[in-house]
Formats: sequence, structure tokens, C-alpha cells
Amino acid sequence: MSVLSFRLVYSIFSEIHEGTRILGYKGSLVLSGIWLFVFVKILRSPELLYGYPKLKNITPSTDKKPIEIASLWSTGNVDITNVKDVKLNESINVKIVAYITQIEGYVISHHPFRNYEYSIKDLAAGLNIPLSHLAYVFKYHCNMSFSEYRNHHRITDAIHFIESNFLESQTMESLATSAGFNSYNTFFVSFKKYTGSSPKNFIESPSNKRPVELQLDIPLGGDQQ
Repeated sequence: MSVLSFRLVYSIFSEIHEGTRILGYKGSLVLSGIWLFVFVKILRSPELLYGYPKLKNITPSTDKKPIEIASLWSTGNVDITNVKDVKLNESINVKIVAYITQIEGYVISHHPFRNYEYSIKDLAAGLNIPLSHLAYVFKYHCNMSFSEYRNHHRITDAIHFIESNFLESQTMESLATSAGFNSYNTFFVSFKKYTGSSPKNFIESPSNKRPVELQLDIPLGGDQQ
């Protein structure tokens, strides 16, 4: 557009002051009008420039990807009274589903909670998401606090270890620390809280082995270290 504007101005200037006609005022005006139409058309229908298959590849997808464990999250509207959170909501509300999908994908593929000291700050750094945004997502869209969410995934991890015959060569204590707990006692308490069964009973009773839609009848809130 800058080139067209310059060309039109130069043509008018040449015609008025020098008597020359590179294209002529009317010709430049017509040509500029044509190119303006083409430019606007491309803006409104970019597939004309790139072709639809290529455009589909280079355009960020806005489709809502399925969330891995939907029962842990809520993506509906929330009641916000905190002024700072209201401002955050205005800027990140459209990103909530993307953030949740990113969180679940990262946690499932990288297993960060196997590190006992892993915090919400570490997760924000790993995801390259502002800490304030991540805290907002857990505060308003997760059905449990961050610490409960972390333990939920640790128990999920422990169950996967069990199903992979981890205990054939390792102890219960090793299972606890491998899943991210600092002791067997904290592992035992969390395991029973989320599965409704002790680790030993879970292992001995096939009926307890269920897909990890673990029990969510736990109070909201809590530590968000």
C-alpha cells in the first residue's frame, strides 16, 4: 500500500509540475483502486494468497482440543469479585481451554510432579505461562487446589507404575518416592484419599484397578505452593 500511495503521489506531482506522465493521474488512480480492491480481498479471504491447505497449516488453530481429564476442570463462566482477577479474566478468558490443554499435556508427557519440590512457580516456568495466569486458572477453573491436583497426578503416576509391574523389583517406599512423595506415609494417605483404598488392598483387589478417574469428593482450596 505504501508503494502504491507513493506512486500515485509521484504521478500527480510529475503531471502537475513537470508535464510528464508516467502513468497519468487517472491511470494511477484507477490502478491504485484496483490494487486496493485486491488488497482488501486478500485480507478478507487470505486463502486466495496462500491456498487453503497451506493457510490451514500456518494459521493457529482455535479449535477446542479435548482436555485429558475433563472432570478435573471447569471451563464455564465464573463469579469473580477480586479486582485484579477481573482484569486478568478480561485478558485470558479466551485462553482458558488452551491453557488447560497445555497444562495437562505437559504434566502427562513430562511427569514434573515426580519431583517432590515441584511448585506452581516451576510449572509456570516449564509451560512458559505467566505465574499470575496459571494461578488464575487453578483458582477459578480447576476443581481442586494446585497441591491437590499435584497429588492427584502423583497417584495417577503411582498406579501406572503398579500396572507396569514396578513392585516386582521395587519396594512400596520406592514407589512412593518415584511418584513424587517425600515419604511412604504421605503417599499412603493420598493414595487412600484419591482411590478409596490402601495401596496394598488396591494391588490385591483387581476390582480396585480402574482408569484414573480418581475420587474427587475432596474440599476445594488448600495450599498452592
